Amino acid sequence: MIDLPFLLPSACDRLYGSVTENLGRYSQASFPMDEIFAGSEYSGRTGILVSDLPLLKINPNASDEKKAGNDLVNTKLIYGNLSELTPYQAGDRLLWTHLAHVQYFSYVKMRWKNAVASSQGVEDRFFLEGGRPNLFTHAIARLWWYGYLTYDSSNSENPWELTETLLLTQQSCKDLLDESYSNNRTVMKGMLQALKIFAEERGTAGVVGPWRQCVKHINRFGAVTVLDFLTADEIRREALEFLRKQ
Repeated sequence: MIDLPFLLPSACDRLYGSVTENLGRYSQASFPMDEIFAGSEYSGRTGILVSDLPLLKINPNASDEKKAGNDLVNTKLIYGNLSELTPYQAGDRLLWTHLAHVQYFSYVKMRWKNAVASSQGVEDRFFLEGGRPNLFTHAIARLWWYGYLTYDSSNSENPWELTETLLLTQQSCKDLLDESYSNNRTVMKGMLQALKIFAEERGTAGVVGPWRQCVKHINRFGAVTVLDFLTADEIRREALEFLRKQ
C-alpha cells in the first residue's frame, strides 16, 4: 500500500510563486525538488492508503490526437487506483501538485509538451490554484474527475461506458464539463446516455456542433426546471429530443 504524498502549503506556494523563475526546469528529465528546497522539508503524507500509483500510458512522439486518445486508458488507471479518494480530498491542490511535480512529472511533460514552454501552461497543467475549472485542466486531477463523474458501478457489463462517451472527443468533453451542472452525476449520466445514442445515430464526426448547443440548452432548461430534482432518464429524454432536432 502507498500512503499518498502531499506538498506542504509553504512549498506549494513557493513553487507557484516562482513558475517563471523555474520555467527552464520544467524541461528537465525530472523536476529538481531537492535542489530547489535545498534539504528543507517540502512534503508530507496524507494518511490515504492506495494500492498503487500506476504508470500512465504516453508516447512522447505521438500526435496530440493520439495522446488525447490515451486519456481514457489513463482515466481508468488513475480513478481505478485512487477511487478511495473522496471528492473533498480529490480537490486538494497539495496532493495533485505533488503528483504532477514528482510521481508524474515525465507524463505531464510529455502529455502537454507545449505547456512547459510558458508560465501559463505550467500553472494550468502542474498546479491546481483556480478552483473547480482547474480540476479539468490539471494534468492528473482531470483524469480522476473524469472517472468520478462517469464511472457507473450499476452497469455490470461496462461500468466505464459513460467515461468512454465523455471522452468521445476532446471538444465534446470540454463543452460538457464547462457547465456547472456537470458536478451532478445524475445529470451527467442522462447527458452522456443521450450523447451515446446520438453518436451512434449520427457518427462521432457529426456530434460536436449539436452537442455544444445541447449542453447550453440544458443549462437554459435548468433555469425553469431544477435539474437536481430530475432523474437521469428525464435528462436523457430532454437532451436527446433536442439533439435530434439539430
